[in-house]
Amino acid sequence: MKLLSLRTNWHPSDKQINYWRLAALGGLLGISLCLYAVFLLPNIAPIAPTLCWMFALLPYGLACFIVLKKKALQGRMLWLELGLILAGACLLRGILLPTEPRFSPDAWRYIWDARVTLHGFSPYVYAPQDPQLLPLRNMIYEHIGYRTVPTIYPPAAQLWYLVSYLLAPDNIVALKTVFAMLDIISCGLLAYFLYLKGRNPALTIVYAWCPLPIVEFAGQGHLDVIAISFSLMALLCTRYKRRWLVGILIGVATLAKFYPALLLIAVLKRHDWKLLLGFAGTLVLGYAPYVWLGHGQIFGFLLSYSDEYAYNSGPIQHLIFWLADQIRVQASLLTSPLEGLWMLGAALLTIWLRLKKNMQPEGAFFLLITALFMISPHIYPWYTAIFVAGVVLLLNSPELLVSSRYRLLPVLLLYFACVTPLYYLVNGKWLLYYALVYGVPISGACLVLLLSRRRFRPIHNINENVSDISCKDQYEKNSALNDRKTVETRT
Repeated sequence: MKLLSLRTNWHPSDKQINYWRLAALGGLLGISLCLYAVFLLPNIAPIAPTLCWMFALLPYGLACFIVLKKKALQGRMLWLELGLILAGACLLRGILLPTEPRFSPDAWRYIWDARVTLHGFSPYVYAPQDPQLLPLRNMIYEHIGYRTVPTIYPPAAQLWYLVSYLLAPDNIVALKTVFAMLDIISCGLLAYFLYLKGRNPALTIVYAWCPLPIVEFAGQGHLDVIAISFSLMALLCTRYKRRWLVGILIGVATLAKFYPALLLIAVLKRHDWKLLLGFAGTLVLGYAPYVWLGHGQIFGFLLSYSDEYAYNSGPIQHLIFWLADQIRVQASLLTSPLEGLWMLGAALLTIWLRLKKNMQPEGAFFLLITALFMISPHIYPWYTAIFVAGVVLLLNSPELLVSSRYRLLPVLLLYFACVTPLYYLVNGKWLLYYALVYGVPISGACLVLLLSRRRFRPIHNINENVSDISCKDQYEKNSALNDRKTVETRT
């Protein structure tokens, strides 16, 4: 009876629970690695990697649930958990590096652009099919798409292509390795950002183990990781007084993908001349070599590409073309003015929220990106990886802590990013794609805003433990408070 009583009264200690938590995360990491290993198999059905990609969302979701819903670990156990998350991020990306891109030929075009540049030609002037580039054709040429048009990729992207090409010419694995390393740096930046804000750094798992950036950057080798990394660096540097460095980092990010220029609206202050000069100087230095090499031609196919209308356009873009069809007007006459008004309204709203409601730079930035994606002529899955990083930052945003309902908005952003790979399975069923990818998050966001009766309040009215103060001291203060509550509960 005494032995039975001991068994029924036994409760695991906090230390044992913490080790079980780490063991659970390790098991989910192992399941994910097994699913990604399918990409390494040589002779499999084309749909198999995509299905494994979708199935990888299950262990990923469980791992995020463990970290998000359970109490944050403290002391040494916290750093063990963070180390496991970052090591897992490295393993999940490393297993895909030897594979060739299956879903998109873009990475081959990156290598081709570097090859063309190093031979003295401007990729903004010469298309791969031009007779002047006939001596440069090799096995890379056989893999690239859009052979009849010049490149669309800005100078900072071209610089990273050159770095990869100089390390290992015509080597797709070298290119993907460079991008995977940038992605790991992004994971570290997110963890450090959370630490400075006094939040749990383990929340980085939302990005570090997400299948979307893993497959699209380490597996497919897409350049968007450059913009994400330098945008995160710029947001981190806003906490310090080196405004010229913030401008340079925003400039580098803009020279990889153009949307990081929206950061200017999110972080600019009055008389912020150092930031503006750093940004403008970076753009000039980035384009200068190609102005000389291409005799002034620096945009290539970009302007035509941005005017295209495709099935994977943003929802506002679809709405504009539907409206033009109803009133029998050429769509190009409506697109530019309506899109301009849309972005002007988004910019004015962001400025008002910054001035009147003390909106944080990261919240302002992702509000503007969301508005831009609504009118984008193309939304490919790899474009949306920036939203996964945004979710990590917004989990810590004071604006979303005003009402519990607002906390669903980052979840909707994460859902949108994670379901965009359905693009690879759509097979002409675009209405179903629109319903799942656009309809669900837009309907959810509208419902959240309608149900939320409380309005945004300034940050100084929010409880002190979510305010943006003192970084490390704040994190230690929250940890001590949690420990005190645990002792009181046991007593």
